[in-house]
Amino acid sequence: MTPGGREVPLAGAAPGRARAWLRALRPHQWAKNLLVFVPALLAGPLGRRENLAAAALGFLVLSLLSAAGYVVNDLLDVEADRRHPTKLHRPFAAGELAAAEGVLGAALLALAATALAALMPAAFRLVAAAYLAGTLAYSLALKREPLLDVLALAGLFTLRVLAGAALLPVPPSFWLLTFSMFLFLSLALVKRYAELAGLARSGAAEVLPGRGYGVPELPLLLAAGVASGLAATTIFVVYLVEERFPSGLYARPGWLWLVSPVLAYWLLRVWRLAVHGRMGEDPVLFALKDRCSLALGAVVLGLVLLAR
Repeated sequence: MTPGGREVPLAGAAPGRARAWLRALRPHQWAKNLLVFVPALLAGPLGRRENLAAAALGFLVLSLLSAAGYVVNDLLDVEADRRHPTKLHRPFAAGELAAAEGVLGAALLALAATALAALMPAAFRLVAAAYLAGTLAYSLALKREPLLDVLALAGLFTLRVLAGAALLPVPPSFWLLTFSMFLFLSLALVKRYAELAGLARSGAAEVLPGRGYGVPELPLLLAAGVASGLAATTIFVVYLVEERFPSGLYARPGWLWLVSPVLAYWLLRVWRLAVHGRMGEDPVLFALKDRCSLALGAVVLGLVLLAR
């Protein structure tokens, strides 16, 4: 069915259907699951090669679960997507794929993830199950609840970090998880701010379709997002002082201090671009394409390696 409500044939060339499924699974979004490697990279000498190999398998499990979640989300959001200026081109909203296909595809993806997760430690399986449950809760209800939706998104990002921590022989760092929560809360608020600001500039509507945010809430999103980003930067410093430095895991921990100003600059730059209408609707994907963001990411990785 087209956005105008007309039926369109679902049959087509195999390559076209394969491309439609590829778009539905959103492999470009799977880069977010690289967060599963973060605990191993920050673990210093405790992060061994086998931990990185386990994280690679964990990345695959989370990516399959993410793909299943995107399919379910798009099936539930078909009508709202057809009213959205860009989401109307998604395969299910555009009628390129049938709903029955989506249900079957999501089930197969979840089964494949479950089979691979059986090879992982019990703690990882528990976190993966929580991630799947959180994804479904977001798609079914939380995404329509203002403020709860961004907290849920931040929680899903933090669960990715926790999944990586579950693969290490040490307890998860609650400072790291708190830092992650505030960091991704800021980025989730950027996402909503960019969507709402675009709506305001177009004058198409006063309320974001399917999300419940109104244009008057732009100042609230801006204030909460910048505050969350600065809180994340502060928590990172506390994480260094209270946990990383006393542990003695790093040979030259002083290098890690420089991560904080780099992080603060990047977050403030992201918000500045959002205010000027130059931020896409997904700041994480923006970071993966933005040269400055990639350069700053390389600097942070270099500082972590220097500290080891």
